[in-house]
Amino acid sequence: MSQQPRGTKWLDHVHTLLVVALVVVIASSIASLAGYTGARLNVGDRGADAEVLPALDVGPFAMTLGAHLDREKLAETTAAQLPPEVRLSDTHEATVVITDPSLLDQVLYRVDGVLGPAVAIGALVLLLLVVRAARRGDPFQPANVRRLRLLALVVGAGGFVASMASDLIRNELLLRSAAQDYVNPRFVLALTPVVMGFLILALAEVFAHGARLREDVAGLV
Repeated sequence: MSQQPRGTKWLDHVHTLLVVALVVVIASSIASLAGYTGARLNVGDRGADAEVLPALDVGPFAMTLGAHLDREKLAETTAAQLPPEVRLSDTHEATVVITDPSLLDQVLYRVDGVLGPAVAIGALVLLLLVVRAARRGDPFQPANVRRLRLLALVVGAGGFVASMASDLIRNELLLRSAAQDYVNPRFVLALTPVVMGFLILALAEVFAHGARLREDVAGLV
């Protein structure tokens, strides 16, 4: 039986944490795909000067979305005049309830819920493979370089595309909801995953340099 290299005990803990994180992300994704709101949803107070509304009757697949309402349109409307599916949470922020979504709405909602987890699962799997190789005492191998470069692509490009796609889906759902006359579609330029992707790519090049040095040393022996 092969003996684990010395000084790599901390990698066992990293490996365990990554496995736990992967299980949690997969479980939460499955729960999101299979979940539903329930038969009734308490809408509550729609504004500071509005009375508390009775519970809103909804279907078994009712959905809630955060919305950024248009300030100008909202200024012309009192809280009590808003559709009952729209609940103000701030001066122009609201929670929108889609009481009886169509099949397309449900599909879009579920897709939006798994975009981020899909990127996270791909990144965690690649990290697990890198750590597993490092636990065997061989971190600077060509396979790890390829994994890190792919990880940079998954985190950078995948995270950016997932964020933009999520904004597109949410805007489409809101424009098909009771808040369509008040909603202000918006897009958030997700630069954080892009920056993280470049940092991981830089780390991959460090590993590539280490792999070349190891090959040079092996050639001298």
